[in-house]
Amino acid sequence: MFYLVLGFKEQKNSPLSPYPRFFAMSSQPPPSNNWTNSAEILRVISDHAPVGIIILNDHQILYTNEYFARKTGFSSSEILNFTTKSNLPFIHPDYVDQLNTKFRALQVAKEGTNLHFLSKGMRKNGDSFWMDLDTCVISYAGQRAILVKGLDITAQKQIEDVIQERNKRLTYIFQNAIDILVFLDNTGTILEVSPPITEITGYHPEELIGKKMQTIEHLAPQKKAILKTFITKILQRKKTVRFEFDILTKNGVLKTLEAVAGPVLHEGKVDAIYAIARDVTDKKVNLEKIRLTNNFLDLIIDNIPSVVGVKDAFTLTFLRVNKEMETLLGLPRTQILGKKTEDLFPQEYARQSTEEDHRILESKIPIESLVNVSTSQKVYHARKIPILDTKGHVQFILGIAEDVTSQRMTEQERQILLEKSIQLNDMKTNLLATASHELKTPLTPIYGWTQLLSSAKKQGKDINTMFDLEDFESMERNSEKLFKLINDILDVGRIEGGKLTLQQTNTDFGDLLEKALQATKYFANQKQIHIICEGKTRVLSVDQQRMEQVLVNLLLNAIKYSPSDTTVYVKMDHVRKNEQEQFRVRVIDSGFGFTSKELVGAFQPFAKMYTEQDQKKNIPGTGLGLFITRSVVEQHGGTLKLISKGINQGTTVEIRLPVNSPLQKKPHT
Repeated sequence: MFYLVLGFKEQKNSPLSPYPRFFAMSSQPPPSNNWTNSAEILRVISDHAPVGIIILNDHQILYTNEYFARKTGFSSSEILNFTTKSNLPFIHPDYVDQLNTKFRALQVAKEGTNLHFLSKGMRKNGDSFWMDLDTCVISYAGQRAILVKGLDITAQKQIEDVIQERNKRLTYIFQNAIDILVFLDNTGTILEVSPPITEITGYHPEELIGKKMQTIEHLAPQKKAILKTFITKILQRKKTVRFEFDILTKNGVLKTLEAVAGPVLHEGKVDAIYAIARDVTDKKVNLEKIRLTNNFLDLIIDNIPSVVGVKDAFTLTFLRVNKEMETLLGLPRTQILGKKTEDLFPQEYARQSTEEDHRILESKIPIESLVNVSTSQKVYHARKIPILDTKGHVQFILGIAEDVTSQRMTEQERQILLEKSIQLNDMKTNLLATASHELKTPLTPIYGWTQLLSSAKKQGKDINTMFDLEDFESMERNSEKLFKLINDILDVGRIEGGKLTLQQTNTDFGDLLEKALQATKYFANQKQIHIICEGKTRVLSVDQQRMEQVLVNLLLNAIKYSPSDTTVYVKMDHVRKNEQEQFRVRVIDSGFGFTSKELVGAFQPFAKMYTEQDQKKNIPGTGLGLFITRSVVEQHGGTLKLISKGINQGTTVEIRLPVNSPLQKKPHT
């Protein structure tokens, strides 16, 4: 800033003191004794100055310029009316005491005394701003006063605050980073190094600062030349480089550091070099252990006389195979790894294998099967085992296939006999367990009513007065339960023996559904369950008794395993599959649902034993219903599917029956 002071003609009756006629332009203000006689010159200069100027004494403001008025938002007349004996409104409240202290010091100082400091102002609209203040004791209009020059540095202060905050954060990161951070000048001399250097190497930062990186005596000799080369590359190419180097710790242990280093550019030139180094000693040791373990595992797998393959659970691609797999496919493992089953095996086996993989991912249960995995006639006993991670998720699928072609026939026969024996034994066990409970349930009230009737008859009592219709209906319902249980057990025997026969006739499916609804009405009313039927029925060629049995079983299950006051839907429609029309019936409830394990065993005889949910275990039933129902549906040439998303997610039972029999008629509503 320059001050230009010119001479003016003296004015008569002017309140200003006499002044010299001329001062030259200067970068410094005129001496204080000249200011005493130059008030008009000061006024002319200050009105055009790019700084705020005010002159004040101990009780009032004597002068202000336009710049200061604009910056504060107050008019010049408002500012001149403020008294310095009270707080000035253009001073921020937090800085009033600071300013008062400075001004008190200046009031007792000699002329020419200067004070320079930062303060905070307050605009008329309430906004604050920063001021760089330069104060001086002067003589103004014949009296002692204080000249204040103020420059608005708000923008500069905001930038400084941002820089300061950024530097604070960078310092925090530098001090708390887990990696070693190093800054070098463009000669490779260490300027700064972060605290982790002590934990990793034993050396304190001050032991390394000022040394050239490539000359540190604790570096392995062959690494010094490499470091020097990398530093030269950074300086010449101005690019980031990655490298490893070994360093001896203070206690003589050799450690390996993995580093990335790059240039800090200023105006296109390398001003400094940064480096970030991490201790990878343990990582390298662990990688070597993993490599040795993998080699050992490969040796074991390669010498297993069965076909072995490991798949990734997410992509279902092969990650590891053995020599037997190479022999089976006639391909080197480099052409097997990363491929899926459908890329390597015949279509039918690939489809079956992929379905098994998905079942394993869902159920986490191993699967065993006899398969033909190639175009040859060889048969393999295959096992698939889910390998879980620490969180219980399937991470890999291990497949092991053993060639059993030579022993297939005899083993297959033995296996069939064994499975039959096991199945019959399980059925006997379940039958006894079920009979002890399920037969007793309806027999108890029947036996009780029989005793009461017998006693009343012997005593000559009037049966009509002792029993009402509801009592006899109870006996009838329990007799029906007992009759149904015995029939179910007999049906299982017929199904297992292949002796279940059908008497098919053209039957309106709607009539069968109506009979089933009547048969289950009492049980639905007991739980206030509403059954809603939707869609079109039609005439089908079915065994009336057996198909009614199917519908009763499904409705009873939906009622038994649903909470009270809910709705069961029976939906009927027509679908096409493989160009063939099918009649579809879905029974949908919002009940207890099935777990994945329950779904697997749902169609087994006495499926009650597979129940996992406590809320279902206490519900009466033999677990024969779904087994009989599916067998009847399949004997009609149809299919039955059970769908449930999980516990308390409800269940959908879907039946599909063929409609292309010559006995069948067109559908009707």
